[in-house]
Formats: sequence, structure tokens, C-alpha cells
Amino acid sequence: MSLHSPEHNVNPRSWIKALLLSPGMLFLFGYLAIYSVASVRMNGTFREQVQQRYQGSSGNTHTLTIGSIEPEFGMNAITLSRVEMTPTEQCPQNLRRHISVKKLALAFPELEKTLFSRRKLQESTALVCRKIRQMETTVQ
Repeated sequence: MSLHSPEHNVNPRSWIKALLLSPGMLFLFGYLAIYSVASVRMNGTFREQVQQRYQGSSGNTHTLTIGSIEPEFGMNAITLSRVEMTPTEQCPQNLRRHISVKKLALAFPELEKTLFSRRKLQESTALVCRKIRQMETTVQ
């Protein structure tokens, strides 16, 4: 007596298809897609907005340059690489100091919401600028 049905042949192709369409794999692919979009957005629009906002928030005394921004896989923190704060001509002599940081890790709650809301993106850039400003004052 055989449990194998001649009507339903089992082949590797159907097993692979079933595996790829399983809920766990679909969730993984969806999460990786959101993570990839977050990474692209962090290194594009978000990085430019942080650099522009920082210069305005510092009273045009320093310019900020960020090499790259990497979101943590858990989407609850970001790592800024190659952060440089360069004094401008408006910077007072006693504050003129070039600050360079290789890596700066920042807690970043609700990172995924910056992908879908312009308001949340602006709030997040302000938050990052404040944290960088705090780091700058502790270094000086």
C-alpha cells in the first residue's frame, strides 16, 4: 500500500515554490525590502537634509559632512560613518575646531516611519542634528 498519489507528483520545483511562498519567507523578503528602502533613503534624502539642517541649526558656524548612514538591521538605530564638522568663516575663533568621527551610533526609534511620512522625516533630521550637536559640545 502506497501513500503516494499518482495524480499529484512531488518534484523539487513544487517544493521550492512552496518554500518561497511560505509566510516566513514572504515576511523575510518584505522585511529585507523595507530595510533596503530605508538604507537607500538614509543615504540619499535623509543625509542631505541632516547636513543642511545642521548648518542652519549651528548658526552657520560649522558645516557637517556625513560619509554614509547605515540603519541597524533591527530598525532601531543608525550608524553615521565618516562624520566631519568643519568650522566656517562665521565661527568664532575660540570654537574653531575641525571634528572628525569615524563612526557614530545613534538610537533612532521608529526608523521605518521616516519612509512613509515627510513630517516624521523632518522630525528625525532635527533629532539627529540635536544628537550630533550634543556630541560636538562634549568633544569640545
